[in-house]
Amino acid sequence: MAYNEDSESGREQVSWNIAGYQARHISDLLTKATSYYLIGNIGKWYWTLTALREMINYDLSTEEKEKLDALEKQAARLHASYDRYQKISSEGHPAPKELVKDKIEFSALIRIYQREVMDLLKELGYFPKKEDRTDLGF
Repeated sequence: MAYNEDSESGREQVSWNIAGYQARHISDLLTKATSYYLIGNIGKWYWTLTALREMINYDLSTEEKEKLDALEKQAARLHASYDRYQKISSEGHPAPKELVKDKIEFSALIRIYQREVMDLLKELGYFPKKEDRTDLGF
Protein backbone atom coordinates (compact mmCIF):
# COMPACT_ATOMS: atom_id res chain seq x y z
CA MET A 1 0.00 0.00 0.00
CA ALA A 2 1.47 3.34 -1.03
CA TYR A 3 1.75 6.22 1.41
CA ASN A 4 -0.54 9.11 0.54
CA GLU A 5 0.08 12.20 2.64
CA ASP A 6 -3.21 13.75 1.48
CA SER A 7 -5.30 10.93 2.87
CA GLU A 8 -6.76 11.08 6.37
CA SER A 9 -4.64 8.14 7.53
CA GLY A 10 -1.52 9.75 6.02
CA ARG A 11 -2.09 12.98 7.92
CA GLU A 12 -2.80 11.00 11.08
CA GLN A 13 0.46 9.06 10.66
CA VAL A 14 2.44 12.29 10.19
CA SER A 15 0.78 13.73 13.29
CA TRP A 16 1.71 10.64 15.32
CA ASN A 17 5.29 10.76 14.04
CA ILE A 18 5.64 14.41 15.09
CA ALA A 19 4.11 13.72 18.51
CA GLY A 20 6.46 10.76 19.01
CA TYR A 21 9.48 12.84 18.04
CA GLN A 22 8.44 15.64 20.39
CA ALA A 23 7.93 13.23 23.31
CA ARG A 24 11.37 11.65 22.74
CA HIS A 25 13.03 15.05 22.45
CA ILE A 26 11.37 16.26 25.67
CA SER A 27 12.50 13.10 27.43
CA ASP A 28 16.07 13.62 26.19
CA LEU A 29 16.09 17.25 27.34
CA LEU A 30 14.75 16.28 30.79
CA THR A 31 17.52 13.69 31.08
CA LYS A 32 20.17 16.25 30.09
CA ALA A 33 18.75 18.88 32.47
CA THR A 34 18.83 16.40 35.35
CA SER A 35 22.42 15.43 34.53
CA TYR A 36 23.54 19.07 34.46
CA TYR A 37 21.77 19.71 37.76
CA LEU A 38 23.45 16.71 39.39
CA ILE A 39 26.94 17.73 38.31
CA GLY A 40 26.33 21.34 39.38
CA ASN A 41 26.48 22.98 35.96
CA ILE A 42 23.64 25.42 36.49
CA GLY A 43 24.38 27.36 33.30
CA LYS A 44 23.80 24.32 31.07
CA TRP A 45 20.93 23.24 33.32
CA TYR A 46 19.22 26.56 32.60
CA TRP A 47 19.82 26.49 28.84
CA THR A 48 18.53 22.92 28.61
CA LEU A 49 15.35 23.91 30.46
CA THR A 50 14.98 26.87 28.10
CA ALA A 51 15.22 24.50 25.12
CA LEU A 52 12.59 22.33 26.77
CA ARG A 53 10.33 25.33 27.15
CA GLU A 54 10.72 26.06 23.42
CA MET A 55 9.53 22.52 22.63
CA ILE A 56 6.18 23.21 24.33
CA ASN A 57 5.93 26.96 23.72
CA TYR A 58 3.18 26.69 21.10
CA ASP A 59 0.98 24.81 23.60
CA LEU A 60 1.21 27.54 26.25
CA SER A 61 -1.29 30.27 26.95
CA THR A 62 -0.26 33.91 26.81
CA GLU A 63 -0.22 34.12 30.62
CA GLU A 64 1.99 31.03 30.91
CA LYS A 65 4.39 32.41 28.31
CA GLU A 66 4.56 35.78 30.09
CA LYS A 67 5.29 34.11 33.42
CA LEU A 68 8.16 32.09 31.93
CA ASP A 69 9.41 35.15 30.01
CA ALA A 70 9.60 37.11 33.27
CA LEU A 71 11.65 34.34 34.91
CA GLU A 72 13.93 34.17 31.87
CA LYS A 73 14.47 37.94 31.99
CA GLN A 74 15.59 37.68 35.63
CA ALA A 75 17.77 34.70 34.76
CA ALA A 76 19.53 36.58 31.94
CA ARG A 77 20.97 39.13 34.38
CA LEU A 78 21.99 36.46 36.85
CA HIS A 79 23.47 34.26 34.14
CA ALA A 80 25.92 37.02 33.21
CA SER A 81 27.08 37.15 36.85
CA TYR A 82 27.31 33.37 36.92
CA ASP A 83 29.57 33.43 33.85
CA ARG A 84 31.86 35.99 35.56
CA TYR A 85 31.86 33.83 38.69
CA GLN A 86 32.84 30.75 36.63
CA LYS A 87 35.66 32.64 34.88
CA ILE A 88 37.12 34.01 38.11
CA SER A 89 36.83 30.64 39.85
CA SER A 90 38.47 28.78 36.96
CA GLU A 91 41.45 31.15 37.16
CA GLY A 92 41.92 30.19 40.81
CA HIS A 93 40.90 33.55 42.27
CA PRO A 94 38.29 33.91 45.00
CA ALA A 95 35.04 35.27 43.60
CA PRO A 96 33.62 38.50 45.03
CA LYS A 97 30.76 38.01 47.49
CA GLU A 98 28.31 39.69 45.11
CA LEU A 99 29.02 37.10 42.40
CA VAL A 100 28.64 34.26 44.90
CA LYS A 101 25.31 35.75 45.99
CA ASP A 102 24.19 36.03 42.35
CA LYS A 103 25.22 32.41 41.71
CA ILE A 104 23.08 31.22 44.61
CA GLU A 105 20.18 33.42 43.45
CA PHE A 106 20.57 32.12 39.88
CA SER A 107 20.43 28.53 41.10
CA ALA A 108 17.30 29.23 43.18
CA LEU A 109 15.64 30.97 40.22
CA ILE A 110 16.39 28.02 37.95
CA ARG A 111 14.77 25.68 40.48
CA ILE A 112 11.63 27.83 40.30
CA TYR A 113 11.83 27.90 36.49
CA GLN A 114 12.19 24.10 36.40
CA ARG A 115 9.15 23.63 38.64
CA GLU A 116 7.12 25.93 36.39
CA VAL A 117 8.16 24.03 33.24
CA MET A 118 7.51 20.65 34.89
CA ASP A 119 4.06 21.79 36.07
CA LEU A 120 3.26 22.93 32.53
CA LEU A 121 4.42 19.61 31.10
CA LYS A 122 2.14 17.83 33.56
CA GLU A 123 -0.80 20.09 32.70
CA LEU A 124 -0.24 19.52 28.99
CA GLY A 125 -0.33 15.75 29.51
CA TYR A 126 3.32 14.90 28.88
CA PHE A 127 3.38 12.86 32.08
CA PRO A 128 0.89 10.09 32.81
CA LYS A 129 -1.52 10.69 35.64
CA LYS A 130 -0.60 9.03 38.93
CA GLU A 131 -3.28 6.35 38.60
CA ASP A 132 -1.98 5.49 35.10
CA ARG A 133 1.49 4.65 36.47
CA THR A 134 0.45 1.54 38.40
CA ASP A 135 1.00 -0.78 35.41
CA LEU A 136 4.61 -0.73 34.28
CA GLY A 137 3.73 -2.38 30.97
CA PHE A 138 6.45 -5.03 30.88
